[in-house]
Amino acid sequence: MIGALPLTAAARFGRGLGSIAFSQAVAAAHAIVLVPLFLRNWGPDLYGRWLSLTALIFYVTLLDFGGQNFIGNLLASSWSRRDEREFRQTLAQGLSLFALLAAVGFAVLLAILALPSIHVVHRAVPVTPQDRLVLLLMGSVFLLGIPQGIWVTVYRATGLLARGAVLGNLIRSVALVGYALLLLGGAGLVTYAACNTATAVITALVGWWDVRRCVPASRVTGLGLAAARAALAHLKGSAYFWLLAVAAAVNQQAVIVVLALSGSRTAVTLYATHRTASGLIGYIGNLVNYPLWPELTFLHAQGRKEMLRRTAMLAVKIVGFSGAAAAVALAALLPWIYPLWTGRKLSFDPALLALFLLQAVLASGWMTSGWTLLASNQHRRLARWSLVNALINVSGCLLLARLYGVWGAATAALFADILCGVAVYPRLACRQLGVSASEMYRAVLAPLIIVLPVAAFPLLAQWHGSPRARLLTLGLVEVALLYLVARLTLGSKEDVRWLAGKVREMRKA
Repeated sequence: MIGALPLTAAARFGRGLGSIAFSQAVAAAHAIVLVPLFLRNWGPDLYGRWLSLTALIFYVTLLDFGGQNFIGNLLASSWSRRDEREFRQTLAQGLSLFALLAAVGFAVLLAILALPSIHVVHRAVPVTPQDRLVLLLMGSVFLLGIPQGIWVTVYRATGLLARGAVLGNLIRSVALVGYALLLLGGAGLVTYAACNTATAVITALVGWWDVRRCVPASRVTGLGLAAARAALAHLKGSAYFWLLAVAAAVNQQAVIVVLALSGSRTAVTLYATHRTASGLIGYIGNLVNYPLWPELTFLHAQGRKEMLRRTAMLAVKIVGFSGAAAAVALAALLPWIYPLWTGRKLSFDPALLALFLLQAVLASGWMTSGWTLLASNQHRRLARWSLVNALINVSGCLLLARLYGVWGAATAALFADILCGVAVYPRLACRQLGVSASEMYRAVLAPLIIVLPVAAFPLLAQWHGSPRARLLTLGLVEVALLYLVARLTLGSKEDVRWLAGKVREMRKA
């Protein structure tokens, strides 16, 4: 029998927030700590080769057809309604179908890698035996994540997100230390890829054991081809999550491939490192999104519209302003940190960083506005516009990267986000939440209006004054931003009281 959801919504969110905060810290550490070790061990050229290979093989993850998020929402809805039969049936179908897809994907990958040459955009790409082995190992990592992703959604759907996050944090922390030691020891591409594969296998086995132990309803039977065929009915809904995944993969990885084909590997590394640095802003959204997503699903399934509206609007405001504050800090600190981070093997580019920071601040608002649509499986229009976004991004990159290099690629991404993200996502969210477009856009764009003039202060301090004066200026700017966050985000006394009550519940948990 399915048990009750543990604790209150605020308490679950509080526990999830703490564990996800550590998850984001570990993920950021992987992105930040390993880069200088990559450059020290491999150099910009070989590291660019690694980025290009992983970007190329990353597309096998699209074989999940968006099933992880769609089935996760179905499981959460079944759990909130205490429907154990539906929960078990959905889980069995999802596991059967996506394990089968992963197996088929592995067979196809073996066939492709056995070909004498591999073509990308009608162009033969020289692939060495070492490259083929790296592609096979990393392809195995990504393919294993397809059925494993269904297991992960069980934690989220049953209110045990914090438990799953803690377990994942432990494995990723140990893996980070192992990866660092490998690079310090001079490991090559194949050895590093093999260790990634071993980590993926261990993660899958531990997750399978723990989920079955703490969620008895996950001990499903009836796995097989019949369940996989029945799961095909879910592909119609999950296909739109798949389109979102396609768009994200194209935006993140296709640009790397385009730059690799049209420029040097060092340009790929320059683009990737600046994007990684500005991408730290995105961790703020992830920090809130992971624990909040199942709560939004529960609220929608239970028909609690007013609570859904209030929660969603506060999320847009808080994530947006937090992203703006982070952008100011990055603009002030990265000119000094970047050369140390890259071992002075790459030159810091302030114009490139400015483009990425502007894109990240905008994304903090417009992407957060679409969370309620994603959590309630009402994401079809979002998926279509995301795909258009990706097509505009890649088309612009193909044109501008040849003329302006990495700056052209970053400009194309920013333009696509404004046209297909800022102008679309908030309007679609307004219809579901029952708020006006002006109210939504105030929440989305206010951080940008604030951050542009405020960001000038640390930039001016960078060019004039002593290091102590620069540090003092940065501190004053951040205090001013926090004050603006409090005033503009929580301008309503009713919202302040409501949020304060939720914080007390989280503290008790």
